[in-house]
Amino acid sequence: MKKLCLLFIAGLMSLAALASGSNLAFRHYTTDNGLPSNCVRDIMQDSRGFIWFARRRPCAV
Repeated sequence: MKKLCLLFIAGLMSLAALASGSNLAFRHYTTDNGLPSNCVRDIMQDSRGFIWFARRRPCAV
């Protein structure tokens, strides 16, 4: 039930983003850009606005 509720909320948030007419820009980084893999386990944003991506193995620098 909890997963269903989270899925419903995520769907509503997606519809709200589409309805707002905002133009979101995404940049995709893959192994073609030099990353060791395309797998990301977690994403966080810190208090200064930086976005951090967690992987099982260390990231490439």
